[in-house]
Amino acid sequence: LAGNIGSHRRMKYGLLGDGINLAARLKGLNSRYHTQTLCSASVLAEDRNRAKLFAITRPVDRVAVKGKSEPTTVHEVMSHNGHQEPWLTQAAKTHAEAFDLYQAKRFQEALDKFGEVYKQFEKRGTVDEPSRLLQER
Repeated sequence: LAGNIGSHRRMKYGLLGDGINLAARLKGLNSRYHTQTLCSASVLAEDRNRAKLFAITRPVDRVAVKGKSEPTTVHEVMSHNGHQEPWLTQAAKTHAEAFDLYQAKRFQEALDKFGEVYKQFEKRGTVDEPSRLLQER
């Protein structure tokens, strides 16, 4: 829902709805995970093949959104088509495997794989906050 709320003297434009709630949640998660761009699983599911052609993504969390009973998986968009390095593609794949292990409650295996991802970024002089945070859980 989008529209103006108020009177002739004072107007405010506002947005309401599931998509807005999710977007607000993703904005906050960007700060937490030190990421640039996050998207919901539904964005990737709409046309997964096309998304895979233009971006490297990885799951970073499952979050509950106000008014929803089921959590949604949140993905980081790590790179676009022109900047896909082999190590980054492999790190995203390993991270996704670790995330699946974590969801399956195979915590030690997930911990080991998140550690591998963290080391890949560390070799390149960066800290990978998503894998670090998931290791701490």
